[in-house]
Amino acid sequence: MKKTMKLFAAFTIMLGFSMTGFSQVQNASNTIAANATVVGAIAVAATQSLEFGNLSVSGAKTIDLAGVASGGVTGGLERQGVFTVTKGANTSVDLSYTTIPSALPLTGGTTETLPITYTSSWTSTNTPGTGGVGGAAVNVAQGATTIVPQGTPADVIYVHLGGTVTPGFGGATTPAGSYASTVTLKAEFN
Repeated sequence: MKKTMKLFAAFTIMLGFSMTGFSQVQNASNTIAANATVVGAIAVAATQSLEFGNLSVSGAKTIDLAGVASGGVTGGLERQGVFTVTKGANTSVDLSYTTIPSALPLTGGTTETLPITYTSSWTSTNTPGTGGVGGAAVNVAQGATTIVPQGTPADVIYVHLGGTVTPGFGGATTPAGSYASTVTLKAEFN
């Protein structure tokens, strides 16, 4: 019996140590911050129309991204097109032309058109080629997307649009008159 009591006492002590081990719950916690920055709404303003001025009935004329004309008749109102895009600083934006015609229709005409191709770039200054952060000049077509990368510090960027019109394209006669259409730029956060 003495031996049984010793065993019972030893078992009780072991059980006590085991229970003590189970009852000691380990606990740890920590916190993190939850942050957000709200940037202003994105906006696109049509700052300046792309103007080719006067043309001859044959021979291409180009307006570069700085508004310099070459070819054809010069000396009229000639300038690059400019859109002003307001965005949050250090944000990434997709730019795409949702309307960019491949030919300008004759105002009041029926089927007469003037073929046109475009080039475009963006800068953080409104004078291309004079510094500031910017993207390379690219040929553009409807639906093409240009990305203004995240980290671009400017909260306003300028999208410059130049192009080439080609009267008499393919030997066709281009009737005299005014040719016009619209170009639409879309900007959206990505």
